Amino acid sequence: MQNLNVHQTMATFWFAESLSDEVQKADIGNLHHRKYHDEVESNVDDVQTLMSYALTSDGKDSVKLRSEGLHCFLSWVFYAQQAWISKPETLQHLRILVRPALECLFVDVLETEATETFTDMLGNYALFFQPQHLEAVSSILRGPWGQERLARLRGGEELAHSFGAFLLAFGDAAVQDFVTKPYAVASQEIIGMLHGLITCTGHVGEDDEVALLSVDFWNTYVEFVTDSMFASGESPPWWIGPAKQNMMQAMEELWVKLQIPPPSLTTTWEESSRQEFSGFRADVADLMQSAHMVLGLDMLEKFAELVLRSLHDRDWLSVEATLFCLSALADSISEDDSGDSVLARVLGSSLFSDMSNADTSIPSKTRRTTVDMLGKYAEFFERHTEYLPAALNFLFVSLRLASLANSAARSISSLCSSCRQSLTSELDAFIQQYRQFLDWRTADAFTKHKVIGAIAAIVQALPSEESKVAPLQALLDCVERDVQISLECMAGGEDEMSEVAGLTVLQCLTSMGRASQLPDDVPIDLDSDQVQTGFWSQGPGLAVQQRVVRCIQNITEILADKGDVVEETCNILRTGFTETAPGPFVLPPSVTIEFVLQTSLTTPRLECVLTTACILLTTHSSESSTRIEAEATVVLQHISSLIRDLTEPHNDPEIAQSCVDVVARLIPRYVPVLLQLQPPTALEKLFTFTIACIAGPDPLPKRSATAFWAAYLAFTTPADLHASVDYTIQHFGLLLSTALVRQIGGDAARSELDFLAEPLKKLIFRQPLAKDWLEAALCGAEFPPSARVGLAEKRRFLQMVVGLRGKKETGNVVREFWVACRGTVSAYGS
Repeated sequence: MQNLNVHQTMATFWFAESLSDEVQKADIGNLHHRKYHDEVESNVDDVQTLMSYALTSDGKDSVKLRSEGLHCFLSWVFYAQQAWISKPETLQHLRILVRPALECLFVDVLETEATETFTDMLGNYALFFQPQHLEAVSSILRGPWGQERLARLRGGEELAHSFGAFLLAFGDAAVQDFVTKPYAVASQEIIGMLHGLITCTGHVGEDDEVALLSVDFWNTYVEFVTDSMFASGESPPWWIGPAKQNMMQAMEELWVKLQIPPPSLTTTWEESSRQEFSGFRADVADLMQSAHMVLGLDMLEKFAELVLRSLHDRDWLSVEATLFCLSALADSISEDDSGDSVLARVLGSSLFSDMSNADTSIPSKTRRTTVDMLGKYAEFFERHTEYLPAALNFLFVSLRLASLANSAARSISSLCSSCRQSLTSELDAFIQQYRQFLDWRTADAFTKHKVIGAIAAIVQALPSEESKVAPLQALLDCVERDVQISLECMAGGEDEMSEVAGLTVLQCLTSMGRASQLPDDVPIDLDSDQVQTGFWSQGPGLAVQQRVVRCIQNITEILADKGDVVEETCNILRTGFTETAPGPFVLPPSVTIEFVLQTSLTTPRLECVLTTACILLTTHSSESSTRIEAEATVVLQHISSLIRDLTEPHNDPEIAQSCVDVVARLIPRYVPVLLQLQPPTALEKLFTFTIACIAGPDPLPKRSATAFWAAYLAFTTPADLHASVDYTIQHFGLLLSTALVRQIGGDAARSELDFLAEPLKKLIFRQPLAKDWLEAALCGAEFPPSARVGLAEKRRFLQMVVGLRGKKETGNVVREFWVACRGTVSAYGS
């Protein structure tokens, strides 16, 4: 090396670095490439000598040589991670270079480069470092060099950010020691420095990148503590006390960083800065949820203390940050009453009265976070209804403010839904408040449907069906105001305004329908008189249903060409499908059928309408449900006309799939309806269409059609239908077999084979003629000419699938035959 000039030496380094980069591209698991890796390994002595020369050079070109040595070292370490991870003797050739590489940290012009090199290695291959190496890094970080750079970083020096990343990477690599050896001097000093990183000056999104990176380290710390606690069983590790202290300190330090910077700064932010700050907050929220598993009520106590102190000091940005933290913990603590006494101190404080105050010094973000938090603690308010009035009063006050209206409506919906039983005595006041709200400027589609749904949830909790009629009528009065607006706007040529008002009507009805559903945690009393009577379909409740239907009809008649209107109408109809007892939104099946019959191939969101028909048929498919044969007949006739107009599945694969799905829902309860489809040519066309779906290239219709045929072939035929079902199977058996065999013969995608195997299994098990049909299909002209199998392979396939008689192993045979037909194995069955 001494005989080479600097240019020749640099070229040698470039070659060595390129060699490691290129050889990494050769798969080490491939036997054909193994020789390259063996050759490289045999030259590791030379590589070590070369890099040692560079990293220890001290002549006039030492900076260039050391810099190139660092690049080369990093490249070879990453190659070693792939090739020599289980060869410590080979790795040792690189490990002895760690100390000379560390010396580059003390060379000013190489400091950043060396810092980034070790950051990469610690972050991506920490196992490369042996204990003595980690100890050496620790000594440097804790020594004058590290302390000076930490001070510069805390002082806001941007160039010191690379040091922060270096320290955090080391923290990740050595986290086990920090947790399990909390009283070691090195652990205490490094952890102290890591805490110092969070408290650096500046704001995330503006000039503090290190706090953002710190979250990753503390996630690693919390994860290690959590895993160790679970592994230790009932006896917590002896070091859990110091670990909790460090976690709590980090949470409080991050709480400071969560605080929104002053408007003088945020108003100058670009969108990227806002996104970075929002992302940081979301990451910290996730970290706090994880930390709560270890810290428990201590963490809740800390945030309660912080919010009460901030309220006392009128420090509104600190209040906002603390409420944000409490929101992050909601999923972890709201369902458990162990923290209720702590939450009561916060929610029973002056918080709501302060936020309801018109004091302009309170930032809107603080009010919004308060609103959002309330919706997340619905379970607490359900247990402690004494705090509901103040909370709801604040939310309705917030509903007036444009910046808070959506969040307030969302939280009102959450609280009223959860606490409905406790709010029935205030129902009249809610309805009166809603009427007033409709005149506010913030009453738009979103806020209207959220709040009316909240009130409908309270109506649902009333003790008798009779008591629900009047409040529902009052709410429908409000809905019909928008119906009238929509009709008038359409008549006046204001189509866009008509659509907005019409969609608002439908969204409000959807919210009312969902809120009227029986809550999941309420038992169903099957012996109740109200379940047995026709209160909603024939009695006093009928007027409510009729008004709901009339609202739907008025809007769909003038806006039938609007996709959002069609989809929202489907949402209303579906709200009653899941109910097991009559109710105001459990509409007669005829209402859904009438809506379905209004559609054609040009109807927007037709797939949504057909899916609604599927759900209706499924709802009435069980033996305990009401039979709807007349409605099923009408639906099938309409599907038949859609299929006739569509002609071929590929003309619109999504509609084709939806049509087949509807037909499949007729099995098993409404098979007689299917077989009685008139005229007979329509039934012929329908079955042929499903087979065309299997034979076609589109995956979704194909899957639906295979599911239809699998269900039809598996149908247990009653005596009176046996002849008809067998006739259709025999009539279409050859055509179906041909479509299945062609797909299995190579036309299908691999992901479709399991679906295709199902009707094949059912066909073989049910129909003795299946063997003849499959043989004809395998040997016929329709079999893919590109398939790379001969007559012997086809016969073997046929023998195996027929011999299995529909067993699950048929799927394996199908896959093997498909692979052979594609030509990706040398010989099928060998």
